[in-house]
Amino acid sequence: MAKEDDLINVIKPVFMDWLSKRGNNKWEFVWFWLQSQPLFKTVYSFTEFLKLPQKLENIKEMEQRRQFQFSLFENYKKQLFQLTLLGLVGLGIGIYSSHQLLLQLAFGVSVVSGIGYVICSFKLKKWMKYMHEKRRG
Repeated sequence: MAKEDDLINVIKPVFMDWLSKRGNNKWEFVWFWLQSQPLFKTVYSFTEFLKLPQKLENIKEMEQRRQFQFSLFENYKKQLFQLTLLGLVGLGIGIYSSHQLLLQLAFGVSVVSGIGYVICSFKLKKWMKYMHEKRRG
């Protein structure tokens, strides 16, 4: 017991001096100490466990939104590709039939939809990269 009392008498002034130098951060130390206690960890873990269903619901909702956005990008990309192909077929028909209006219209549709396809592909690639980084982060 004497050794323990001596140890406390040596440590107490150093600890009190350190605590007084911390100023308003005394409560930070108390909070840190409380968090390190097993009972606090158990209560904290239990409250986190109770919040788990809501967190899972939020994750599910966010994943559904991501899937919906991905589907939108994919559908736009698919539609623009089909429109580009239709314009190229119209271009071939216009050349074969020597019909000037059909040729110009098909060329315009092909160019506009081709540019739209490239832009949509770029945006989809950029969005997928962003989503992948967001999941890891």
